Amino acid sequence: MITKGMIKMSKRIVGLSSERSPSGIKQWVKFLDILNIEYMVSDIDISVSAKQADSFFNFSTEYCFFRRSCLGQYLDLIRRGCNTILVPVKYKDDYNNCNATRFMAKELSAVFSPEVEIISAEVHTDPYMRRKELMSVAKYLSQDSSLILKAIDEWDFTDHARVNVFANYDDKEKISIMIIGKMNRIFDYTYIQSPLCRFMSDVLNVNILDPETMPYRDMAQVDRARKLIMDSNISHGNDNTHWPHELILHSVVSNLNKIDGIVFLRDCFCISGLEDIKILQQIVNKLNIPNIICSFNMESRTTTETILETFTEMLKFNRSDLLCG
Repeated sequence: MITKGMIKMSKRIVGLSSERSPSGIKQWVKFLDILNIEYMVSDIDISVSAKQADSFFNFSTEYCFFRRSCLGQYLDLIRRGCNTILVPVKYKDDYNNCNATRFMAKELSAVFSPEVEIISAEVHTDPYMRRKELMSVAKYLSQDSSLILKAIDEWDFTDHARVNVFANYDDKEKISIMIIGKMNRIFDYTYIQSPLCRFMSDVLNVNILDPETMPYRDMAQVDRARKLIMDSNISHGNDNTHWPHELILHSVVSNLNKIDGIVFLRDCFCISGLEDIKILQQIVNKLNIPNIICSFNMESRTTTETILETFTEMLKFNRSDLLCG
């Protein structure tokens, strides 16, 4: 879906937020390069961008940190002269329950249109839907059919992998904690300078695992994860909306012997994240895996570190108790 502005531009300059799409920014940059579209990328510090959003947008202090930092970067791009803002919206098998993601383009359009054009670019895991939406965006930006096809064809060949840089799957001596959730750059196992992941790794000497890159290929465990979801007395609604829970549980049940505990991570202002966690936590509790919910905000980093330290000490005690027993 494209939300169009009303003005005619002598020169289009597209703005991209590095915070909005850290895993896909290379793909969008190459996409625009092939289309010969001028662009800017905002990568200003996320704490700075969040403060800029707070000073400009009404009620932004009540938003999740991700939404605030993205809005701040878009504001930075507009102030630098971008007259088109591209807002990626990721859909995994038509699933996206994040209001900050789904409505960000509309929020920007309500404030800046018609002076600035807003493109809401849906990116689907389904190849057919992804190609269809990329074609829509490309045709809006360019009339060169050969470049459009090339840009779309190159999309899947552009490296966009984000890997867990803190995991050591062979280290059985350390306490291993699976992090379910992510706060870009701050509590982010794919970012080597992530302050809270470094605290866990360097100070607490913890091995950080994640459900995205843990190996899981046993089809019996796939069936077990699916059964855990279906038998959990949880109201499912549309079955498609619950696939991430099944995927995460598949990773968990496939690696029970490697996981000492689980930290469910959420932004303290994220309602949809809390709903997901409650579903997952019920099932994880039945699997007897120690776990905590970590509701994080930028002002409570010290408190978060204390919670993580206490949880880690509990896991160490549990392990030593089992060895003694």
